[in-house]
Amino acid sequence: MISDFHDIFHTRRRIFALKLSSKAAIGAISGLGKVGILFLGGWLVLRGQNDVRTVVASLTGLMRIEGPWRDLVGFFRQASTVRVKYGMLADAVATRPER
Repeated sequence: MISDFHDIFHTRRRIFALKLSSKAAIGAISGLGKVGILFLGGWLVLRGQNDVRTVVASLTGLMRIEGPWRDLVGFFRQASTVRVKYGMLADAVATRPER
């Protein structure tokens, strides 16, 4: 009984850590993308090889891509969580003693 609780606790902790790390990675990639567009676009604007409208359009395009990307990552995160929980439930039902 205690070992089952211990296993469930550690599994849920791993799921939580995976969730937080994937959120942090998405946030970092999003932030780096915006900073990269602003840095490169600003540098090109200062050199006269680009204009501000192109930089704004690039930022707008990046922000429109972020929504579906977050939805896709959220779906796969939820699917993996459900897969782990189903596996634990199937193992618990399979090892349940007959009455």
